[in-house]
Amino acid sequence: MDKFISCKNNFDEMVDVPLEKFYFRPSVYGIILEQGKVVTMRNKSNGKLWFPGAGWKSEKKWRTL
Repeated sequence: MDKFISCKNNFDEMVDVPLEKFYFRPSVYGIILEQGKVVTMRNKSNGKLWFPGAGWKSEKKWRTL
């Protein structure tokens, strides 16, 4: 039996994603001030603003319990 997780995509739509598509990805995000202004990034696909961040892709997969 396949397991799914309900998630919201970049367009605010709810989608069911198979559990095997998920993997462990340690990430960090932060607030950066530049000349008294907060630095943000704009998402190309939907125009939303995000804080700068990065992640490290691990080969470790989520386990099904």
